Amino acid sequence: MAALGLFVLPARRRKAKEDLRAKIGGLRQQLLGTLAGQFERGLERSLRHIDEAIAPYTRFIRAKREHLTAARDELLAIREDLARGGAQRERRPPNPAVL
Repeated sequence: MAALGLFVLPARRRKAKEDLRAKIGGLRQQLLGTLAGQFERGLERSLRHIDEAIAPYTRFIRAKREHLTAARDELLAIREDLARGGAQRERRPPNPAVL
């Protein structure tokens, strides 16, 4: 009986340690998955709050950019008109009545 105990008890102990390691590994994976999920949700929530906080400023900047782009386009059109007008004036023969 004692000889049987020398072989059975260590084998059961080894089996119990393996089972414990497997359970701990499973719990570790579950914990990492849960933490990663919580982190992702927290990050998304924070980014959403940031977007909501800067939304008025973003709209203001977009409106100003559109306004400035329209003003620049208008100025370029005026510059082109003036350049064409100046070139046409230079090509005209002088008015004899003015001389």
